[in-house]
Amino acid sequence: MDRSRLAAAALLVAAATALARRVGQGRRGRQRKTRVALVDNGSLKPEATKSLRRLAASLQRRGNWTVEAVSARFADKISKDKLDGKPGEVLAPWLKRVVDEEGNQAKVLLLPLLIGPSDTLTKAMPEAAAASDLEVCIAPSLVCLCPAIYKAEESGASDIAMMLHEKLGDLTPTSGVTHVLLCDHGSPAPRVAAAREAVRSELEGGECPALETPPAVNVLIAL
Repeated sequence: MDRSRLAAAALLVAAATALARRVGQGRRGRQRKTRVALVDNGSLKPEATKSLRRLAASLQRRGNWTVEAVSARFADKISKDKLDGKPGEVLAPWLKRVVDEEGNQAKVLLLPLLIGPSDTLTKAMPEAAAASDLEVCIAPSLVCLCPAIYKAEESGASDIAMMLHEKLGDLTPTSGVTHVLLCDHGSPAPRVAAAREAVRSELEGGECPALETPPAVNVLIAL
Protein backbone atom coordinates (compact mmCIF):
# COMPACT_ATOMS: atom_id res chain seq x y z
CA MET A 1 0.00 0.00 0.00
CA ASP A 2 1.53 3.36 -1.03
CA ARG A 3 1.89 6.37 1.26
CA SER A 4 -1.22 8.14 -0.04
CA ARG A 5 -3.35 5.06 0.61
CA LEU A 6 -1.89 4.71 4.09
CA ALA A 7 -2.71 8.36 4.78
CA ALA A 8 -6.26 7.87 3.52
CA ALA A 9 -6.67 4.80 5.72
CA ALA A 10 -5.37 6.77 8.71
CA LEU A 11 -7.92 9.51 8.01
CA LEU A 12 -10.75 6.97 7.97
CA VAL A 13 -9.64 5.37 11.23
CA ALA A 14 -9.19 8.72 12.97
CA ALA A 15 -12.57 9.97 11.77
CA ALA A 16 -14.26 6.73 12.82
CA THR A 17 -12.74 7.04 16.29
CA ALA A 18 -14.06 10.59 16.72
CA LEU A 19 -17.51 9.60 15.47
CA ALA A 20 -17.61 6.46 17.60
CA ARG A 21 -17.33 8.65 20.68
CA ARG A 22 -20.47 10.48 19.58
CA VAL A 23 -22.30 7.20 18.90
CA GLY A 24 -21.43 6.00 22.39
CA GLN A 25 -22.88 9.15 23.90
CA GLY A 26 -26.06 8.75 21.88
CA ARG A 27 -26.51 5.10 22.87
CA ARG A 28 -26.44 5.47 26.65
CA GLY A 29 -29.61 4.27 28.25
CA ARG A 30 -30.93 2.92 24.97
CA GLN A 31 -34.03 0.75 25.35
CA ARG A 32 -35.25 0.44 21.77
CA LYS A 33 -33.48 -0.59 18.60
CA THR A 34 -31.38 2.24 17.24
CA ARG A 35 -30.63 2.81 13.57
CA VAL A 36 -27.48 4.80 12.91
CA ALA A 37 -26.77 6.84 9.77
CA LEU A 38 -23.60 8.68 8.83
CA VAL A 39 -24.85 11.72 6.92
CA ASP A 40 -22.94 13.99 4.54
CA ASN A 41 -24.02 16.92 2.37
CA GLY A 42 -24.39 14.72 -0.68
CA SER A 43 -22.92 14.86 -4.16
CA LEU A 44 -23.69 13.85 -7.72
CA LYS A 45 -20.25 12.26 -7.95
CA PRO A 46 -20.26 8.49 -7.31
CA GLU A 47 -16.90 8.54 -5.52
CA ALA A 48 -18.33 10.82 -2.82
CA THR A 49 -20.99 8.24 -1.95
CA LYS A 50 -18.46 5.41 -2.11
CA SER A 51 -16.19 7.33 0.25
CA LEU A 52 -19.08 7.86 2.67
CA ARG A 53 -19.80 4.13 2.58
CA ARG A 54 -16.18 3.28 3.33
CA LEU A 55 -16.18 5.61 6.32
CA ALA A 56 -19.50 4.19 7.56
CA ALA A 57 -18.05 0.67 7.30
CA SER A 58 -14.92 1.75 9.18
CA LEU A 59 -17.05 3.28 11.92
CA GLN A 60 -19.23 0.17 12.07
CA ARG A 61 -16.19 -2.02 12.73
CA ARG A 62 -15.51 0.03 15.87
CA GLY A 63 -18.84 -0.65 17.54
CA ASN A 64 -21.67 -3.11 17.92
CA TRP A 65 -24.04 -1.27 15.63
CA THR A 66 -24.83 -1.07 11.93
CA VAL A 67 -23.91 2.27 10.36
CA GLU A 68 -25.61 3.21 7.11
CA ALA A 69 -24.32 5.78 4.62
CA VAL A 70 -26.99 8.40 3.90
CA SER A 71 -26.70 11.77 2.16
CA ALA A 72 -28.76 14.88 2.78
CA ARG A 73 -29.32 15.26 -0.96
CA PHE A 74 -28.25 14.25 -4.49
CA ALA A 75 -26.99 10.69 -3.89
CA ASP A 76 -30.27 9.12 -5.03
CA LYS A 77 -29.79 10.70 -8.46
CA ILE A 78 -26.63 8.70 -9.16
CA SER A 79 -27.06 5.60 -11.31
CA LYS A 80 -26.73 2.50 -9.15
CA ASP A 81 -24.47 1.06 -11.86
CA LYS A 82 -21.90 3.64 -10.76
CA LEU A 83 -22.35 2.66 -7.11
CA ASP A 84 -21.55 -1.05 -7.37
CA GLY A 85 -25.21 -1.86 -7.94
CA LYS A 86 -26.44 -0.35 -4.67
CA PRO A 87 -28.52 2.84 -5.04
CA GLY A 88 -27.50 5.91 -3.09
CA GLU A 89 -29.85 6.98 -0.30
CA VAL A 90 -30.95 10.39 0.92
CA LEU A 91 -32.30 11.23 4.32
CA ALA A 92 -36.08 11.57 3.97
CA PRO A 93 -36.62 8.31 2.02
CA TRP A 94 -34.18 6.52 4.33
CA LEU A 95 -36.19 7.57 7.38
CA LYS A 96 -39.32 6.27 5.67
CA ARG A 97 -37.57 2.96 5.03
CA VAL A 98 -36.65 2.74 8.71
CA VAL A 99 -40.33 3.13 9.63
CA ASP A 100 -41.30 0.44 7.10
CA GLU A 101 -38.68 -1.96 8.48
CA GLU A 102 -38.78 -1.21 12.21
CA GLY A 103 -42.03 0.62 12.86
CA ASN A 104 -42.22 4.08 14.35
CA GLN A 105 -40.90 2.90 17.72
CA ALA A 106 -37.33 2.71 16.44
CA LYS A 107 -34.82 5.30 17.52
CA VAL A 108 -32.59 6.97 14.94
CA LEU A 109 -29.16 8.48 15.52
CA LEU A 110 -27.82 10.77 12.79
CA LEU A 111 -24.08 11.42 12.72
CA PRO A 112 -23.27 14.50 10.62
CA LEU A 113 -20.09 14.16 8.59
CA LEU A 114 -19.82 17.94 8.63
CA ILE A 115 -17.07 20.21 9.91
CA GLY A 116 -19.43 22.75 11.48
CA PRO A 117 -23.13 23.53 12.01
CA SER A 118 -24.07 24.22 8.39
CA ASP A 119 -27.64 24.48 7.10
CA THR A 120 -27.57 20.74 6.44
CA LEU A 121 -27.20 20.16 10.18
CA THR A 122 -29.35 23.01 11.50
CA LYS A 123 -32.14 22.93 8.90
CA ALA A 124 -32.23 19.98 6.48
CA MET A 125 -31.66 17.24 9.05
CA PRO A 126 -34.12 18.58 11.68
CA GLU A 127 -36.75 19.16 8.98
CA ALA A 128 -36.41 15.59 7.72
CA ALA A 129 -36.58 14.31 11.30
CA ALA A 130 -39.67 16.38 12.10
CA ALA A 131 -41.45 15.03 9.01
CA SER A 132 -41.02 11.44 10.22
CA ASP A 133 -42.78 9.65 13.08
CA LEU A 134 -39.48 8.52 14.57
CA GLU A 135 -37.51 9.68 17.56
CA VAL A 136 -34.44 11.14 15.88
CA CYS A 137 -31.30 12.23 17.71
CA ILE A 138 -28.82 14.38 15.79
CA ALA A 139 -25.22 14.39 16.99
CA PRO A 140 -23.11 17.56 16.87
CA SER A 141 -20.88 18.36 13.92
CA LEU A 142 -17.31 17.07 13.82
CA VAL A 143 -16.17 20.39 15.25
CA CYS A 144 -18.58 21.61 17.92
CA LEU A 145 -17.71 24.88 19.67
CA CYS A 146 -20.80 24.96 21.88
CA PRO A 147 -19.53 25.04 25.50
CA ALA A 148 -22.77 23.50 26.72
CA ILE A 149 -21.93 20.31 24.80
CA TYR A 150 -18.14 20.02 24.86
CA LYS A 151 -15.23 21.62 26.63
CA ALA A 152 -12.96 23.64 24.34
CA GLU A 153 -10.29 20.95 24.32
CA GLU A 154 -12.91 18.35 23.32
CA SER A 155 -14.47 20.34 20.47
CA GLY A 156 -13.10 18.02 17.78
CA ALA A 157 -10.91 20.71 16.19
CA SER A 158 -7.71 19.00 17.29
CA ASP A 159 -8.96 15.65 15.90
CA ILE A 160 -9.59 17.18 12.48
CA ALA A 161 -6.27 19.05 12.60
CA MET A 162 -4.49 15.78 13.34
CA MET A 163 -6.12 14.14 10.31
CA LEU A 164 -5.07 17.02 8.08
CA HIS A 165 -1.56 16.93 9.49
CA GLU A 166 -1.34 13.28 8.44
CA LYS A 167 -2.57 14.24 4.99
CA LEU A 168 0.23 16.77 4.64
CA GLY A 169 2.72 13.91 4.75
CA ASP A 170 6.34 15.08 4.76
CA LEU A 171 5.49 18.79 4.56
CA THR A 172 7.37 20.56 7.37
CA PRO A 173 8.52 24.12 8.11
CA THR A 174 11.92 23.18 6.62
CA SER A 175 10.46 22.05 3.29
CA GLY A 176 10.48 25.56 1.83
CA VAL A 177 6.69 25.87 1.86
CA THR A 178 5.67 28.96 3.81
CA HIS A 179 1.88 28.69 3.69
CA VAL A 180 -0.79 26.02 3.48
CA LEU A 181 -4.24 27.05 2.26
CA LEU A 182 -6.94 25.52 4.45
CA CYS A 183 -10.29 25.47 2.66
CA ASP A 184 -13.73 24.17 3.44
CA HIS A 185 -16.78 23.74 1.22
CA GLY A 186 -17.90 27.30 1.96
CA SER A 187 -20.89 28.52 3.96
CA PRO A 188 -22.52 31.87 4.78
CA ALA A 189 -22.96 30.70 8.38
CA PRO A 190 -20.46 32.38 10.76
CA ARG A 191 -20.50 29.31 13.01
CA VAL A 192 -19.13 27.17 10.18
CA ALA A 193 -16.35 29.69 9.57
CA ALA A 194 -15.61 29.61 13.31
CA ALA A 195 -15.27 25.82 13.19
CA ARG A 196 -12.87 26.06 10.26
CA GLU A 197 -10.88 28.73 12.10
CA ALA A 198 -10.64 26.46 15.15
CA VAL A 199 -9.15 23.73 12.96
CA ARG A 200 -6.76 26.22 11.34
CA SER A 201 -5.60 27.40 14.74
CA GLU A 202 -4.98 23.85 15.93
CA LEU A 203 -3.15 22.92 12.74
CA GLU A 204 -1.01 26.05 12.82
CA GLY A 205 -0.06 25.27 16.39
CA GLY A 206 1.30 21.88 15.33
CA GLU A 207 4.36 20.98 13.30
CA CYS A 208 3.10 22.63 10.12
CA PRO A 209 3.87 25.85 8.24
CA ALA A 210 1.88 29.01 8.93
CA LEU A 211 -1.63 28.86 7.53
CA GLU A 212 -3.96 31.29 5.86
CA THR A 213 -7.70 30.86 5.38
CA PRO A 214 -8.46 31.89 1.77
CA PRO A 215 -11.70 32.08 -0.21
CA ALA A 216 -13.13 28.61 -0.79
CA VAL A 217 -12.21 28.69 -4.49
CA ASN A 218 -8.48 28.50 -3.72
CA VAL A 219 -8.55 24.88 -2.66
CA LEU A 220 -5.46 23.01 -1.56
CA ILE A 221 -6.99 20.89 1.19
CA ALA A 222 -10.74 20.37 0.94
CA LEU A 223 -12.41 19.46 4.22
